[in-house]
Amino acid sequence: MKKIVSLLVGLLILPLSVGAKSNYWQDYFTNEEPTLKLNGTCDGVTKDNTWGNKSKGLNLYMRPICHEVNQDNFNKELISENLVLTDTENLTAKVSNENVIKVEIKDYDFSEEKKYFEEYKSSYEEKPLDENKTWWEYNGFTSEPETWYEAYGYQSEPQNAHEVILHGIDLGKTKITLSATGKEDMTIDYYIKNDVFYINNKEGLLDVLEDFESYKDVFPLNEAYEGVFAEHNMVYEAEDDEDLSDIINALKGKDISIHFTFYKNDEYAGYYGLNGKDILEDVDKGFTYYYETSLENSVKKEEIKKLLEAPSALYLDFTYHGKLPAPYKTTVSVSELVQNYFIKKNNCQENDDECLKTAYDSTNEYLENGLFTLLYYNEEENKMEVVNDSLKSNTNVDVELTFDHFSSYVLVLNDGYTLLGEEESINNPSTKDSITSIMGMLVLSASIGLIAIRCFIKKSYVLEETR
Repeated sequence: MKKIVSLLVGLLILPLSVGAKSNYWQDYFTNEEPTLKLNGTCDGVTKDNTWGNKSKGLNLYMRPICHEVNQDNFNKELISENLVLTDTENLTAKVSNENVIKVEIKDYDFSEEKKYFEEYKSSYEEKPLDENKTWWEYNGFTSEPETWYEAYGYQSEPQNAHEVILHGIDLGKTKITLSATGKEDMTIDYYIKNDVFYINNKEGLLDVLEDFESYKDVFPLNEAYEGVFAEHNMVYEAEDDEDLSDIINALKGKDISIHFTFYKNDEYAGYYGLNGKDILEDVDKGFTYYYETSLENSVKKEEIKKLLEAPSALYLDFTYHGKLPAPYKTTVSVSELVQNYFIKKNNCQENDDECLKTAYDSTNEYLENGLFTLLYYNEEENKMEVVNDSLKSNTNVDVELTFDHFSSYVLVLNDGYTLLGEEESINNPSTKDSITSIMGMLVLSASIGLIAIRCFIKKSYVLEETR
C-alpha cells in the first residue's frame, strides 16, 4: 500500500476548513508538467495518430510511468507524446469544457524523429545488437528504409503536420473538436481522473467534496480492482489519529464512497469504507475511527475495575469519544480472551498438562457455543451499561461489534463477569505476571503441542474493520 501511494506523494498538500474551496487543482496543474499526453503509455492507451474520433484519458496515478524511446530497438512510433496529425491545413480546435483543458496547436517538423533515425543507424553500425543482422533486419523490416519517414511508416514525407498539445486545468471530462480544410470534424472525448484515487492529504479531497457536482463524473467505482477497492471511489490514508471531521462532514449526503486506510506510527492499523449517503449527522472536531485493544490495559481501567469483575476482559478504547456519522462495525479476535478466562478459572499451574488440556477443551467449546457481552463505560454516570449480550464468534474466532457512539468498551464472556455496585470492590483473580507465566507454559507444554485447537493460533490485535 505504501509503495503504491508513494507514486502520488506530490498529489495533495495541506488541509483547509470545510466550506473554503482552495486553488489546489489549479495549482497542481500549473506546477506539474503542463502538457497532458494524448499518446504513449502515460494515458494507458496505444499510440494513435490517425484522423478519426477517439476516446482518451489521463489517469493521474499513471503519470510517473511515461513513454520513453527504447534505445535497444528502433522506435517506429513518433517520439512525441502528443497527438501528431499530418495533412491538416488550417487545423483548429474547440473545447466543450474550457475549465478542464485548453488546447495548443503547433507546427510539427519531425526533427526529433529525423535525428533519432540517423543516430540509431550509426550506433548500430558501431555496435550491432546482432552480428548476423543489419539494423533494419534486427528491427523487423523486410528491406532497408531509405528515409526517416519510411522508417516511421509514411509513404511520403509528411506535409502540413501539426502537434495537438493539451494543457490540463482541472479534473473532469470534456470534448475536443478538431477541424481542418477538406476533412470532417474529428472529436476526442477526454477525461482527467483516477480509477482508484489515492489521496494523501485533505486539500484536494475537500475541493472535490465541496464542489461535488463538478467532480462526481471523474470518480467512478473502480471495476479494475477486486475486493474492498472495487466498492469505493477513492482511498484516503489517515495517519496517527488524524482528525477526519472536516472530510466526514463534507462527505455527508453525497453519493461518493471513501475507503479510509489507517496507519499508526507508519504501521497499517485497519480500514473502513463510508458512503456519504449513509452519514446521518455531522461529527465534532477530533473525529477518528482509530482505536486500540488490550487484554491488560485501558485508559479507564481504574474506573472500570470498580464497576466490573471479570477474570478475563478485552478493553476497547476509541481515541475519539462522541457521536458517529453512521453506525460503525468492526471485528475483534476473542481467542485469547476465552483462553485467559479458562486458564484462570481452572487455576492452571506450570506443567499441569491435565489442567491445561481441560482449559483448551473448554475454550474450544465456548468459542463454538458460548456468548459474549459488550459493555459500555458511561463516564458521565460512572456505570457499566450492556450494549449487546448475545454476541457469538465466527469461524475465524472473531466477534463482530456495532457501535453508534465511540468511548471505552469492554468485551467479556457471558459466563465470566459480574457488574458491581459503586461501593463494591473486586478481588483480582490473577496478576499480570502470573498471567504471563501461565501463557508461557502453554507454548512449552509438549503434550499440548499434539492438540490441534484453532483458538490458540496467535492473532494480531491490529483490527480489520469491515465495510
